Amino acid sequence: MVPRSDRFPQVGPVALSEAARMDLVATARGTATRALMDQALGGEGRSPRIAVETVHQAAVVPLVLAGAGAGAGAGATLLPRSRAEEAARRGAVALVTRPRLVRPVWLMCRRGPLSPAAQAFIEVAREVFTRPVAASPEDDEH
Repeated sequence: MVPRSDRFPQVGPVALSEAARMDLVATARGTATRALMDQALGGEGRSPRIAVETVHQAAVVPLVLAGAGAGAGAGATLLPRSRAEEAARRGAVALVTRPRLVRPVWLMCRRGPLSPAAQAFIEVAREVFTRPVAASPEDDEH
């Protein structure tokens, strides 16, 4: 996601190679989102250009919206879709990456019998996470 600007007036796809050239606001190393960012942008043959690093995940969107990391271009960040949608409601532009980035999700539980609520949760999670990832409306627009 990026702050709304002349360069990014609306939602649209952005190549990972372009994202690798952006000044980024990121969480500290060791977070899942940062690991995905480092891996994806490192796959473009570049190290991510981290302009601002924070230990607080909740600070990333406000920092980008305030222009942190904008330097010579747009300050940006990579976020899970749910966080990007929330940022868009606050005035940001949510850009879909090409290729799309998908993060694995794990569910762990203790050994032994589970409560009915825990068992129901696991069944719902299996149903949700074994379905193919649906394309977003933005994927069809561009």
